[in-house]
Amino acid sequence: MKTGVNITFDGVLLVFIPRCFPSCVVVLGFSEKTNSSLFDTGGAALNHVTYFRPGTIDEAIGLLNEEDGIFSMAGGTDLVVQMRDGRKKPKAVLDLSSLDLGGVEKEKGGWRIGATTTMTELIEAVEASSIEELSIVAQAAGRLGGHQIRNRATIGGNICNASPAADSVCALMALETDAVALGKDGERRIPFKELFNGPGQTALHKGELLTAVLVKESMPPESARVVKDYFKLGGRSSLVCAIASVAAVTVIQEDNILSCSVAMGSVAPTPWKARFPEQMLVGRKLSREVISDAASAAAAEISPIDDVRASGS
Repeated sequence: MKTGVNITFDGVLLVFIPRCFPSCVVVLGFSEKTNSSLFDTGGAALNHVTYFRPGTIDEAIGLLNEEDGIFSMAGGTDLVVQMRDGRKKPKAVLDLSSLDLGGVEKEKGGWRIGATTTMTELIEAVEASSIEELSIVAQAAGRLGGHQIRNRATIGGNICNASPAADSVCALMALETDAVALGKDGERRIPFKELFNGPGQTALHKGELLTAVLVKESMPPESARVVKDYFKLGGRSSLVCAIASVAAVTVIQEDNILSCSVAMGSVAPTPWKARFPEQMLVGRKLSREVISDAASAAAAEISPIDDVRASGS
């Protein structure tokens, strides 16, 4: 505990924030509702946050609809940093860690990834069960942060943070994926290409909670081969946001392209599902010329910005 910069004991709530990793909050105990300065690292934005840790999903949905200025938190690797920097100033935090929303499961027609599944858990599940359908998602998850981040960061958090550079989102968008949202009016499914409205903005309604993503099972011809790959351009291979990223899922039969799905990150205000490259590739024979044409088509429909990582032109 001596390495902690802030330890708060209030009732039965004990929070430890390691000095070497200030975005990591370890909850050792909790009360149903506690007011404290548990996120106070010197910035006023982190003071006086009401902390909730619901025991059921129904309770969580109720709190989301009843409390003003409440933010959901799973791993906290994005939210706590944004709170510390003053970019987000919640009045309350809803800790989802005690809810049964994790895991990777096979179900009819595809795979279900629970919202609180960490990146490490996702990678290990895909590798342990050799889930080829999700291999590109595991590949992208492996490029997110370092081991410490992947041990806490969740698939749901990476999605709901709605960063155009989100690694797992790019891979999921290249697959046929739906987001599962639960609110007071019940459950609904949102196609991934309709989920993002802008940087930090999703199509989730107020009071809704992302509970899972559903990746639909593809059924390519037996003689075809499916090629999946995720590429991330950055200052280094991980521990950095993408300057640009691309995920592609292509079905090829005897060098003929039967289908192709391409998604791109950090090239638009939202993760981007490419249209023109897919239209140009399908039905053509694979060649360097065809790939070059598709790359030019992709470049024509994106709108990257100038920022600290790269110029948009």
